[in-house]
Amino acid sequence: MTMIENTISFKSGDIIFKEGEPADYVFRILLGSVEIKKRGSVIEKLSSSDFIGIEGVATKKGVYEYTAIASLDVELVPIYHEDFIELMKTDNEVALYVSKRAIKVSSTIGVENKINNNPKSLIEAVSGQRITSFRTDIVKVDEKVNQGNLEQPKPASKNLFKSILKERSEVELRSLKEDFFAILANVEGDYTKGCKNWALSCFHNIPKVRVSEIESVFKISSLSEMDLFNIFDLISKFNANVVVIGEVDESERILEFKFLSSENPYFEGGIGFYLHNSLFIPINGGNEFYKLLRVCLLGAMSSNDALKKERLNLLLEDALVKAHSLIENPNSSLSSKEHAYNLICYANACYKKGMLDKRGYKYLNEAMTIYSLSLPLLPEVDARMTAFVNHQLGCLNNYLASKSGKISEYRKALSFFEEALKSSPKEIEPMLWANLNFKIGELCFKLAIIENKEEDFFKSINCFNASSTIYTKEDDALKWSEIMTFMARVLLIHGEEYRNYDEVKKAMDFALNALSVRDKSVVPVLWANSKSVLASGLFLYGRNKKDKTMIYDAKKAFFDAKEVYLKAGVHSQVVTSDKNINKIEEHLIEMQKDEEFLEKKKVKTIFDGLDMSLDRDEGYNKGDKRDIGKY
Repeated sequence: MTMIENTISFKSGDIIFKEGEPADYVFRILLGSVEIKKRGSVIEKLSSSDFIGIEGVATKKGVYEYTAIASLDVELVPIYHEDFIELMKTDNEVALYVSKRAIKVSSTIGVENKINNNPKSLIEAVSGQRITSFRTDIVKVDEKVNQGNLEQPKPASKNLFKSILKERSEVELRSLKEDFFAILANVEGDYTKGCKNWALSCFHNIPKVRVSEIESVFKISSLSEMDLFNIFDLISKFNANVVVIGEVDESERILEFKFLSSENPYFEGGIGFYLHNSLFIPINGGNEFYKLLRVCLLGAMSSNDALKKERLNLLLEDALVKAHSLIENPNSSLSSKEHAYNLICYANACYKKGMLDKRGYKYLNEAMTIYSLSLPLLPEVDARMTAFVNHQLGCLNNYLASKSGKISEYRKALSFFEEALKSSPKEIEPMLWANLNFKIGELCFKLAIIENKEEDFFKSINCFNASSTIYTKEDDALKWSEIMTFMARVLLIHGEEYRNYDEVKKAMDFALNALSVRDKSVVPVLWANSKSVLASGLFLYGRNKKDKTMIYDAKKAFFDAKEVYLKAGVHSQVVTSDKNINKIEEHLIEMQKDEEFLEKKKVKTIFDGLDMSLDRDEGYNKGDKRDIGKY
């Protein structure tokens, strides 16, 4: 541990450091006490054995987030920031302290437990039905279910899970039909008559799901952590609810998909899934809360119905309370990695709550602080989780930047995405690698438009190109078409800015590629987006070449896109289309004026020549006549 001196001293009233100053050191209090002030108000008093300055160092923000003042004479041990980060990873006592401090020093959300801290009351609140028993054992639904015997449920074998996923390259959803697992809940009332009927209803509802359509979208072998986190958005397009149930050892992901009735009280109006592994939360004795938490976090975002969303919000609030308790009362026996996972669990809950709540900025800022505090606690070998946290921080900063318009926040988001990419090799996490390249490309394009930096244009196009090596036309046509559309937009703007009309021509080719996949009858708005990009290319290229036919084609393309936007109710794009059409019409009028001017000039030149000829002829004839007269 590197120190400036053994200790340093401050008198009562001395300022140790100020809010906003560079954070090079963390200080441990040996004697005395310190007041923590933020915006002039005392928010906390710390004493012997406490650390001050953690947040500025651990979150990589580079500055202290508050002012520290000696309230009594104090002696401090200064610890250089790199040494402190190393200490967080290796010293369990320090990791525990950081975990406890995380909730107290951040934005201090007052989380209230509006629902009792147990799954029974939670499900009762959401479903409106009383639960007589609750169990979270993962059991195999086999002949015993059909015989009505659930007193001795057969535990799911890890070997069975492993055998299902042994050949990761080609395992599809359909191959899992023979082995089903369920979280059994005994609910009293008209909804079901006990565990047996509940499990059987799940089993018998499976054939009603359009499995073949879902199968065509993804395979189990292609799912990365980010795919799992976002997959409920994808499946919610189908008439089914899904839960992922599973367990994981240190070396292998093991999971199982279960299609559930839309009436299931866990997922009312939405889609939830659960992956019981070390990605989001450590496995601590199979606590039923962990199983429920994943359902809460993901299910609450899936419904557009106001009443259902309100009910699902209750799930999320309960998850937030439980996740909060993980870092408020941390277990001293946990490793620094497990402390980090608990912090991430709470940050995930804050993130989801912030996105669901119209006034969710305090939750989003809380999530950002907690994610940042978790990063130094993660071991270097845990590249997946490091990538995930950096990805989340990138998404948060990008979202907040879109609201504030601050370029610095966009740049910060870009740096987090780039850090995530470093931890996600293409060979190991190809889908995550492609997804991150896409997001970096999108962000660089946005910054290129704002700041007009050519390097951002080039970086954007390179990242989109990289992403298209994974999201190919054959494997993921819609994502590929999105990349083609973005590449067209980048080349259009760069080509017009630097008068490179070869790039504009390439942009039109990319737009046509996208349109070859985007069917107007299936994805009308996406089709209109690509059509608008093509129209822009036709106009710019036609204007440069003075090709009136291309310009009229551009006008028609904008009209076609506008028609779709009108039907879909995308009013902002209707306005944009109108502006572009008006601009084209103005240009056509100018072209017409120019043509008329040139025609007049041409005619005038001809008549000027005739006049001159006539004058010469007239003089010549007159001269001839005079001369003839004289003779």
